[in-house]
Amino acid sequence: HFLYNFWVIFEPPTLSPILFFYQVADTYISGVLTNAENEPVSLRVFAERDDGAYSFVQAAEDGTFSIPVGVGSWQVYAIQFDPNLEGEPVTVQVLQGEDPAPISILAPVPES
Repeated sequence: HFLYNFWVIFEPPTLSPILFFYQVADTYISGVLTNAENEPVSLRVFAERDDGAYSFVQAAEDGTFSIPVGVGSWQVYAIQFDPNLEGEPVTVQVLQGEDPAPISILAPVPES
């Protein structure tokens, strides 16, 4: 096994202020990650909002996951060690103060 880490060196402009945004994640997208044979899979599960915000967790050995998110429209998918190998995304609409219904997502499958 190996862990893929992605690092970016960023040199901010010296005359402009840098703004960092943080949003409290008071809602969770939960569900189960399985393979094509409907067996649980433990991979990293990402949720990416339409404005570029993202959150991720590692699915448990039984395939369950719970990702902290905020209000918005989220694409939820699993990813293998290869960042170009993503599972099919599932769109989840998150409303204020409501956890959406649990979802099922499929693990990505390498092309043969």
